[in-house]
Amino acid sequence: MHRTDATAALGARTRERLDLIVDDLMERQWYEVPEFWVTDDPAFREAVLRSTRENCELMLDLVGQPGALPRALCPGARLEADVTAQYGATAEALVRTYHLGEHAITEHFLEVLDAGQIDDAPAALRELRSAINAVHAYMTAVMPLVVREHADERDRLYAHPDLRRLRLVQAALVGDSVASLDYAVDGAHVAVAAACEHAERAIAGVAHELGVASLAVRAPDGRCWGWVRTTDAAEVTARLRRSDIAGAAGVGGAASFRSAHEQARLAERIARGRRPAAVVDLRSVALEAF
Repeated sequence: MHRTDATAALGARTRERLDLIVDDLMERQWYEVPEFWVTDDPAFREAVLRSTRENCELMLDLVGQPGALPRALCPGARLEADVTAQYGATAEALVRTYHLGEHAITEHFLEVLDAGQIDDAPAALRELRSAINAVHAYMTAVMPLVVREHADERDRLYAHPDLRRLRLVQAALVGDSVASLDYAVDGAHVAVAAACEHAERAIAGVAHELGVASLAVRAPDGRCWGWVRTTDAAEVTARLRRSDIAGAAGVGGAASFRSAHEQARLAERIARGRRPAAVVDLRSVALEAF
């Protein structure tokens, strides 16, 4: 795909307005596609914002220089498609936001030209069609991928009802804001990692006995990841040992949501090497863990 200097300049000048374009497009999506905003969870908006920025960057890069059209979604676009499916927004609403993006970029091309920001404005105006065609080609390639990813995520959610909860936990573990998990991830926690099929019940039982909140999900590898909102790791360990939990289990914390989890997974690895396997508190095997 050939690009003249004038077209490249138009793309580069428009890219300098990226923050303005993204803010403009986020506002348009809010007001013009209200059916898309099915939740006020900050995590939903953050996914849309990330996708909007990454898609705009890629479109403007394609205008500025020749390049192959995408055959896969960028990480932000894939996250947005998955999150919208998880929260129940329709694929039709999602596609409408992409059409808004195409229109917004075109309008910003025109604003750059009107502002006289291109040295050879007459040449850039002649090349405007090329720039618009590049944006349209990007959208034509990407939107079917978005619809497919949205449908695939709906199928995954239907097949695995607990998958959405796991996805929210994974988001919390990488530091994303999670408002719909029904468990406060701030502060200190004691975490548990175990393969036992009764682990969720055991963790919930311990939390009930202590009068605190708990969270448990099944990880992709089949192990249970759990958290108990307490700072008493020794008490959690003792009560788990008296529960019906079987096999290796690790206890970590008290620490942050992520740190406690990392400690629990390490302790569970050590527990799996024990004969017989047991519930291991990482603090009791600090030297071995080191």
